[in-house]
Amino acid sequence: MSVILDIFLIVLLCMAIGYGFALNKRIVALRKDQKNLEKLAASFADATAKAESSVYQLKATTDSAGLALQETVTRSEGVRDDLEFLIDRANKIADILEEDIRAKEGRKPPSAKIGLDREPANEPIRAENPAKNEAERELIKALQAVR
Repeated sequence: MSVILDIFLIVLLCMAIGYGFALNKRIVALRKDQKNLEKLAASFADATAKAESSVYQLKATTDSAGLALQETVTRSEGVRDDLEFLIDRANKIADILEEDIRAKEGRKPPSAKIGLDREPANEPIRAENPAKNEAERELIKALQAVR
């Protein structure tokens, strides 16, 4: 019986040695993969740092572009207001010119226009200049052609 027990122990020891070799191969592979994993983690940390830096740069660029755009919008609002004033003023002057030319030609003035009040204080002082009168006539013709 002791021989059977010795054979049984030999078989168990052989199995343990075989299992030890298999386990050793797996541990070596795991350590090799651990080194690769450490390299991968380091490169991931570098990529994360670069991405974070890029996000801060992008935010700074966006903020500066936003400020520049706001300044441009603010300036353009001023220009728009000036243009609206000039357009209103030009329409009033054109209406005054048209009324004066119709009066000089003896034609009946058109019916009252909504929102176009003649402001006597803002009427330009007219000098009798033949070139200016010709320019006024051409302007009236152009205005009539547009209407």
